[in-house]
Amino acid sequence: MATFDVLLPVKNGIAFFAEALDSIVHQTFKDWRLIILDHGSTDGSLELAEAYAKRDARVVVRAFPDAQGLSGLLNCGLALCDCNYVLRQDADDVSMPDRMEVLARAFEADQTLVVA
Repeated sequence: MATFDVLLPVKNGIAFFAEALDSIVHQTFKDWRLIILDHGSTDGSLELAEAYAKRDARVVVRAFPDAQGLSGLLNCGLALCDCNYVLRQDADDVSMPDRMEVLARAFEADQTLVVA
């Protein structure tokens, strides 16, 4: 079980997807799992996600082409989570390298913190 599970939904997001994936893979905090939720991509996004999964065991790819919208897709992803904290990232988001480290410190410093 990782400290963070990162839910990253994608549907035809190839234009910015590699940068978004790299920003998670290169985090200074290393105890994470990236769950890529493909929503029926036809632009190479699924193949790119699978290539990342082959290089890093912390990257997991699941396809849910029939999920009901973004919320349905994310609910499919939440069902896969078994971590302390869930992070959200979109296919065109870029996380700062210390995003998880900063969050982990914040949650550790304040045990009553449940959302950041």
